[in-house]
Amino acid sequence: VTLIDLDPDMVALFGGKDPLAPAAVNQRLTALNENAFNDDRVQLIFGDAFVEVEKLVSAKRHFDAIIVDLPDPSHPDINKVYSEFFYARLKELLSGDGAIGIQSTSPFHTKDAFISIGKTLRAAGFITEQYHANVPTFGEWGWTIGTVMGSSALARITTTAEQPLVVPSQWLSREQILAAFVFSPSYFNDTSTIKINTLGSHRLYQYHQRAWKQRDGVFFTSESTDKKQLAKSHNMAYIETRKP
Repeated sequence: VTLIDLDPDMVALFGGKDPLAPAAVNQRLTALNENAFNDDRVQLIFGDAFVEVEKLVSAKRHFDAIIVDLPDPSHPDINKVYSEFFYARLKELLSGDGAIGIQSTSPFHTKDAFISIGKTLRAAGFITEQYHANVPTFGEWGWTIGTVMGSSALARITTTAEQPLVVPSQWLSREQILAAFVFSPSYFNDTSTIKINTLGSHRLYQYHQRAWKQRDGVFFTSESTDKKQLAKSHNMAYIETRKP
């Protein structure tokens, strides 16, 4: 397993190597991840994934599975690792019969961004499908899965439906996995205007920002300055709280 992470301090914390963390915390965190960060089979690479992936491509590395679990595209700087260019570079790293999975934001709250990610991965040369599930801490969330040769990911899952899960789970079943690929019949209608995210376009960032600004919400504040207007501009209810 090769892990690329931007934050060595966070990995040190969860690897039980943070000198400032109490022993009880180190023990709890390493038990939580079964001491994965100290496994000899794990290679840790710290840096910007956009840069580090280029190094792996130059080294002609190949992987059977690639999992891209990045922060939401809520900042222009993150847009590049959701771009067609970046996905095409990841394709160079994927084995012929491998699969790639990408965190793809919320199909409910940020529908255009979710669909754009799927279209962008497809534009990079992948056979793509999207799926979703309800995550207790996030709500409705979505992912994109892609292959480069042979059957699609869903077809592969379907043909192995009678086999037990490779990793036993009390939370997940084959039926749940198959159901995750089902969307409402009209979900992907009228999506032709949603564009792919090219390098430097910031298109995905704009989709993501626009969606969250348009969502209904509640704006809490203890001051009555111009925040009423701010809440109104973001289509939010304004609730003013005062100290007794």
